[in-house]
Parts: sequence; C-alpha cells; structure tokens
Amino acid sequence: MDFIQSILSLIGNIGIVALMLTIAILGLLYWQQNSLIYLPSCQGLPQSPSQNMNGLRNPSDRNLQYQDVEIGTLDRQKLKGWLIKQQNSHNVPTVIFLHENAGNIGTRLQFLEQYFTHVKCNILIVAYRGYSDSTGKPSEQGLKLDGESIVNYLFHRDDIDPTKIFVHGKSLGGAVAIHAMTQNIARGVRGLILENTFTSIDDMVDIIFPKLKLFKSFLLKNHWLSIQKIGQITQPIFFIYSMKDEIVPVQHMAALQSSAQRAEFIDKFVIEDGDHNTNWSREPEKYFNSIQNFINKVIT
Repeated sequence: MDFIQSILSLIGNIGIVALMLTIAILGLLYWQQNSLIYLPSCQGLPQSPSQNMNGLRNPSDRNLQYQDVEIGTLDRQKLKGWLIKQQNSHNVPTVIFLHENAGNIGTRLQFLEQYFTHVKCNILIVAYRGYSDSTGKPSEQGLKLDGESIVNYLFHRDDIDPTKIFVHGKSLGGAVAIHAMTQNIARGVRGLILENTFTSIDDMVDIIFPKLKLFKSFLLKNHWLSIQKIGQITQPIFFIYSMKDEIVPVQHMAALQSSAQRAEFIDKFVIEDGDHNTNWSREPEKYFNSIQNFINKVIT
C-alpha cells in the first residue's frame, strides 16, 4: 500500500511540475511575445546597416543617389531610412517599400537597386521602430504608427510628385501597409502592392504553433487582422504570389485577394517557384516589369 501511495504521489508531483512548466512557457510567450515575433537582427548580422559589409551599408555603395530620412512618430520615436531618387524625381512614381521582418534595411539594397533600375521610380525605405537605426521597441501598435508616419511623410516633400505615390508591403510589411492604407493619411496613395503577406497573426499561429490554438485567444497581444481590414481599401491592389513560400502559405494571399472587395481593380503576378525571401531573383526582369506595368496602368 505504501508503495502504491508513493507512486500516486510521484505522479501527482509530476503533474504539478508539468502544469507549472506549461504556465511558465505560456507566460514567457505572452510577456516576451514582441521579442519572439519582431526580429530586428538575425543570422549574426549587425542591427545597424552602417556596420554591414561593403555594398550593403547605404545606397551610395551601389551608386544610387539618395537622402537620409528621419521621420518622427506621434509617440516621439525617430525612424531612420533612405529616399532613393531618380534624377527626374518630380516626374516619376515614388514607391514606399514597407520591409519584411528580419534584418536591417541595408540587407535589402540589392533588391532596391534592381527595383530602382527596372521600375524607374523613387523608393522610400524606412526602418520600423527598433529596426536598423530607428529608436524604440517594436510592437503591433508601434508599427502601425510607424506605417502611418512613413506614408504621411511623402506628402510633405516638394521633390516628388504626390499624385504618383504607391505602397509596396512585403511579408510583415504587407500587414503594416494594409493598416496604413485604411487610414486617412493614405487617401492620396494611388495603389497598393502586396507580396507574401499573411491574413493575421492568429492564422499564422495555427500553422506554426498548432498546439497553441486553445490558448491563443488570451495569449496573443499581436493580431495584425489584415483579413478584416483589406476590404476597406478602394485603391487598385497588385498581389505578388510565391507558390513555394515556405513561411506564409500562399492560401493567405488568396484569402486576402478574395476579401479585397472594394478595390478599384486587382491584378496579380504569380512566381511558380518563388519562395518567401528570394522570389524576386527567380526571374527579376519579369518580376519588376509586372510592378512597372501595374503602376503604369494606374497612372495612365
């Protein structure tokens, strides 16, 4: 009898330990959630682009004319980035590129160089709070303010045409873009480009952490409910699909497209062997020509 009681006691203790461990893990996921979702630095790369290898420090490394940009947000953060300008900057479209999650903005310079060359537009790229050289710490509410501030910024410059502004959001940047496009500050934006982005963080949790489904209703502080917001956007939308996206299932893009009921018109470009990050490099000429064709369709 004593032996059986000892076994039951041991099982009870193990159960208590398991319960406490589960609570500790869930608490960690809740309180450290922003640190787990937002990745300003990764894979051993420095946080500041100025510390990157030659060619990835700033646009002048690639012989691109640019101006350093600093944008203040409503909650007094300072966002740092670059406006890469064509020689005839007043007469060409300007694209706001709202970047992906991981890494500093210098790691996007090869992509931006090709964008600048093929699409023949000005490009504004600004790091979200806590990324690159911008101040603050990232969060959903914070990045929403950042997106609004970045879009609003261009309408106060006199060296670009404010009637030819487009927003291109990729991955996390797509969620930031969808939010910004639903705000009054985006009224003058001519069109939206969405690439490899998700319907919501809630839906992504079901894919990445399926065992957390039971807890996500009270666990998640970040939601990014793009699937609920995209139906408010009336400007034309261009969807870029990567059929072999290993991070965001392509079904998310299809769902977003189906929900964009009020868009003036919708176009899409499909990269059959495209992955999440390097999809543009599969067939760069076709990729960038598709963007240029969309922009020309809107402004002509």
